[in-house]
Amino acid sequence: MRYRITGIIYLMAAITLFAGEPIINTLTVEQETARFTRSEDWKSMIQTGQKALKKGIDFYNLRYRLGIAYYQLENYHAAIRHFTRAYRINSADPLLKEYLYWAYRYAGREGDARILAAGFSQELKRKAGVPDRFPGEYLSVSLNAGFPVDKSFTDDYVNDTGLAINGSQFLSKTLGYADVGLYKIFSPRLSVYGSYARLRKTSYLYAQENGVAVTKPDYVTNLNQIYLSGTYHVAQGTDLTFGAHFINLVYLRDRYVFEGLQGRIVTDEITDNDRLSFVSVFHSFPYVTTGMTALFSNLNQNNQIQGDWQLTVYPLGNLNLYGGFILSYVHQDPDENMVITDLLMGGKLLSWLWVEGMYATGDLHHASRHQGYIVYNGMDVITRRIGGRWIFPVSDDLTIRLNYTYQNHESSFRPDNTSLPETNPIHYKSHSITGALQWNF
Repeated sequence: MRYRITGIIYLMAAITLFAGEPIINTLTVEQETARFTRSEDWKSMIQTGQKALKKGIDFYNLRYRLGIAYYQLENYHAAIRHFTRAYRINSADPLLKEYLYWAYRYAGREGDARILAAGFSQELKRKAGVPDRFPGEYLSVSLNAGFPVDKSFTDDYVNDTGLAINGSQFLSKTLGYADVGLYKIFSPRLSVYGSYARLRKTSYLYAQENGVAVTKPDYVTNLNQIYLSGTYHVAQGTDLTFGAHFINLVYLRDRYVFEGLQGRIVTDEITDNDRLSFVSVFHSFPYVTTGMTALFSNLNQNNQIQGDWQLTVYPLGNLNLYGGFILSYVHQDPDENMVITDLLMGGKLLSWLWVEGMYATGDLHHASRHQGYIVYNGMDVITRRIGGRWIFPVSDDLTIRLNYTYQNHESSFRPDNTSLPETNPIHYKSHSITGALQWNF
């Protein structure tokens, strides 16, 4: 009898719980999500939709309304996920196409947006506000000035290396450059970027050859640089980028000429060329973009192979906050290996101001950053970089950027005979300031 009563109690409790639990099926989910959408209760819409998906309930209107809810909350990564699922069920809905296009745009996935818009009718393009030409093309102009923190750091230069060892030591003093770049979109899948930069660098140079020492406090190197890259949108969320960087260096070199028992120094103008090529693949996941880059170069007459792994996280599902890193491995023949780490965090601080902070550490000598766009081919070594960027979107057509970087340098006397160790290490610091204008057209 006791067991029968216990069973009845458990049965009544189960019936009570079941009665209190709302029935969830396709009809009730359709009714509830429609009601939340009409009232613009986006958080309740998402809660109901997620519960339905966990129970295996999945249909077009549910995905479509979840996409709208996340879109209205500016979580474009989640919106894309649900809009894409809805698009697989019904790709003919023009309003869905419009939402998905702008979700791609606001998430920074321009290639996906262009591919989607290429299939729009003229009426839908007009209704959705899709430009007649591909948006995002621009012309940019950058100016840079780099200079040491302590301008007198070379005044007390001393080198105790014996004059019998031929070699040289460079300490960077100033760097200035002007850069002009153009980004052009040729088709929904293919875009190209090209730039030309003119650099002028001054260094403190100490060199010794055949028992003669020479000091040049303002040794000048001029560089002409051409950078070309193309990006092909392979598939949804996936881009393949390839390109090259050509560097022409012009500098003066002294050589000692013997004339009988006497000798004299002759200065020659030397022209040299460095080259770099690369290929990258990037893929966008919800909240995360990751990619890998392989680079091949011959900077300063040495062969380098570099591999980069990059990861960027968007915790809010939009471009208002992001952070990530680049981890690089650099091998230079014959047996020099380096690891470089870049950390980046940025986001929207005000409606008219975006801010980024970065920190990089590692031996940047003979390395490159940003898919080979920035090349470190100087004779000294940059071991650490700390900086920030301020971005001012003045209008839809004009953006102003201001960059500042604080850098740690290390310079050593390098013997011409590479089997000998480097000597006379000197540590110093520098500032780097860059201003840029970007015109969108």
